[in-house]
Amino acid sequence: MLPAWTRPRAAASLAVAAATTALLTAPQSRAAPPPSQYHGLRPVQPTPLSLDQERIVVHCPPAHDTLRCNVSAHYVLSNPAQEPAESDAPVVSTGIADVRVAQDGRPLDVKPWALHVRVPAGGTTTIDVSFTLSFASSVPGLESTGEPTTAMQARHPLLGGDTRNAPAHPVFFHWSKGWSGSPQRLFDVRYPAGWKLHGSQWRAQGAVTQRSVARELATSDTPVDVDLRKAPPAVPIVPGGPVVAAGSAISQGFRMRYGYELGVFDWMLPAINADVDYAGLLVLTPSVEYATAARLPVPSLSAGVGLPMRLRPNSRAGARFKLSAVMVAGVEATFDYYPSDRDWETTLAARLSL
Repeated sequence: MLPAWTRPRAAASLAVAAATTALLTAPQSRAAPPPSQYHGLRPVQPTPLSLDQERIVVHCPPAHDTLRCNVSAHYVLSNPAQEPAESDAPVVSTGIADVRVAQDGRPLDVKPWALHVRVPAGGTTTIDVSFTLSFASSVPGLESTGEPTTAMQARHPLLGGDTRNAPAHPVFFHWSKGWSGSPQRLFDVRYPAGWKLHGSQWRAQGAVTQRSVARELATSDTPVDVDLRKAPPAVPIVPGGPVVAAGSAISQGFRMRYGYELGVFDWMLPAINADVDYAGLLVLTPSVEYATAARLPVPSLSAGVGLPMRLRPNSRAGARFKLSAVMVAGVEATFDYYPSDRDWETTLAARLSL
């Protein structure tokens, strides 16, 4: 049992810790990086060389947190002239690293921006460009978009951050320009279940090959934007985190509360709590709350019900009604009714969650 003179200090210490944690866990925002761009083969000067085919395949093997997608771009160039033709044809991209180039199946030891193509009279050649893209299931610390913070993010920023609202970060694929001819254009995206394809050109969901959409783009110069994000589960459960609260039950004295919360969807908070007074009291309470999103300066607000089961000093069960306002730290009020005693117990407490 805590001495009586230590109880106010315990509550004060909790309040200080709550304020400190709120400051330390405040997200450090940074601006989202600009989208990556792939511009394909771009001849530097007018050329008689014809681009007959342009095929881009984005293939993403199964992954849990980060998709690492292999991108291959295949180009078929022909020379309809009666004499050899050549052209500087740099591979143009921004925000894409480790670009590799091969001609007629042989890797070239040249920088992508220094590619030079020579095709004999009446002949053809193939250029293959390959690189890797990554799509993360979440991008922490990005600059706020003004959207409300979910209840679980507001209450448990360290352990219960919700990654389902990862910001868009598309990659734009531009069709090659400056060549003679009208190329056949194909664009395939292959990705595993559990991820969702976003972009202005895409409609289908799941693990699919998007050839039909690519054919519709064959006469368009509109770039193809590809963004893959983790698909939320049918019943999304967020891990949540522990809760500790200190306060007072009106007319009955000091209370400490220890518990753990989960998140279901963006608004339901199942929890289990233990109330003690360090003098023999023990109350276990499973509960569920409806919680709102938070938008500064308004915290996440919640209301819920529970089933308090007093185990010591005497056994009895009742009903709990609960209200709270939380942004990492906050306040909560509980109203317990015990039918056997026809007794109400009201507790007001300051709380801290991780």
